[in-house]
Amino acid sequence: MDQEEIPANLHNFIADKMVIQLELFLDGSKVSDFKGSSVKVSFTYTPNEGEDMSTIAIWHINDDNLTMTEYPVTFDENTNTLTMETGHFSYWLIGHKEVTETDDDVPIITIAILIVILCLCGGLLRMRK
Repeated sequence: MDQEEIPANLHNFIADKMVIQLELFLDGSKVSDFKGSSVKVSFTYTPNEGEDMSTIAIWHINDDNLTMTEYPVTFDENTNTLTMETGHFSYWLIGHKEVTETDDDVPIITIAILIVILCLCGGLLRMRK
């Protein structure tokens, strides 16, 4: 979608990311909610050179309350296809998840400091009694 086609209240979400709008019309009427059912949606996505597809993500943009919800998505590198399931159509943002440190990467010194703090708090609580 071109930036001009996106509602103004969503511009803060998109920055330089790709936004798509999923729409379905049955007998001329727009259908956007599938009443508890879901549909599988696949579409072509051509990654930029060097783009890390292991962090690809897709978020539903709720334009009523201006929130985003991440949905599971898979990428097939043989067909350059993104696939997801959803229970409604609307605006979707395609981008990348930020990779953060896992709990396994917490330095041992941080754990030691937390233990000392907990012991001090426990000692203070016993002194108050």
